Amino acid sequence: MSALNTIFITNLSTYTTRHHNGKRFINDPGEPMASKSNVNWFSIFKFAFQKDYVDPMPTRNMTYDFNTKTNATRAWWINHATMLFQLDDKYIITDPIFDDHAAPFPWMIKRTSPTPITMEQLPKIDYILISHDHWDHLNYYSIKTLMGLNPNCTIIAPLGEGQLIRKWGYKVIIMDWRQQVKLGDIIITCFPARHMANRYGPLTMGRDLWASFLIEFKNATIYFTGDTAIGPHFKEVRDYVGRPIDLCPMPIGPQEPNSLMRLVHLDPKQAADMSKILQTRVSFPIHWGTFPLGTKPEIPDIIVLSQYWNEKQSGKLIVIKNGGYLEYVNGEFKLVDETSLIEQSYFEQQFVEYVQPKLPEEL
Repeated sequence: MSALNTIFITNLSTYTTRHHNGKRFINDPGEPMASKSNVNWFSIFKFAFQKDYVDPMPTRNMTYDFNTKTNATRAWWINHATMLFQLDDKYIITDPIFDDHAAPFPWMIKRTSPTPITMEQLPKIDYILISHDHWDHLNYYSIKTLMGLNPNCTIIAPLGEGQLIRKWGYKVIIMDWRQQVKLGDIIITCFPARHMANRYGPLTMGRDLWASFLIEFKNATIYFTGDTAIGPHFKEVRDYVGRPIDLCPMPIGPQEPNSLMRLVHLDPKQAADMSKILQTRVSFPIHWGTFPLGTKPEIPDIIVLSQYWNEKQSGKLIVIKNGGYLEYVNGEFKLVDETSLIEQSYFEQQFVEYVQPKLPEEL
């Protein structure tokens, strides 16, 4: 057991250090790590000239939402893996990225959709939750700005990232897999993810840990997956909770290149499979439409998800805009503001532009 001031971190009964191999962090046994053998020069060439879809995302103005309810449980999707959770008078933001690029250099991986709010317009942030060290999840500009605006904010991060953030000069709670921290009425548990961390290239592979987080508040459960491929840790989370997960912001891409991405990311079909394992009551897709992180797939992520979800139902799927939100009402996360929902016309446009040209011509 370790402590940060009066905050105590406790180990679950399932705690183990088997993902520490003495030199670096690894995935749980049986879950392979991505390596240079999974990447080829053709994939890099394709990424340079055939990047993932870059159509701007539908966006909702969320700046006035915080004047309406001071005691509520709500979940906004800001962009990419950046969520804002309101837990009564406390606010948690995940993997904040408000920068115009998701890479070490400004000309790489440029933003294609604007943020629905500025950091200055956000409510007071109490906690920042970081899942891993990749540039689209641990963004120094966003951390620096948010901490300047919220000097009493505490960052929660896995081993490695936590030490880096501490070097930046910020207060941080550092967690390992299967550890838990109680923050008043909020309980945050760090769980595995199937991913990797290599912020500064291959030589730093596995220096930092990657993680997912379960947030419990009163009767509501929210599972923030971070970046992850499919794996047994989903069942571990479900078994720990002992009932269906109330809400899962669900990453659905990138799809390609498949040989690499399936070791570190969910594709839309696997996202639906994950939701089935978790028995998620409500899910909304994230990690799509903000940055071109992969090569161009045959069909856009969101179209594949909507088609597959109809075949393999895994709880309720609500597709919200950047800036859209759900609210926990009468024991369930619900759409309470129709402007949060992506209009059907967006899907029709995606279908006409990307799917219809690939269909065989009628004879």
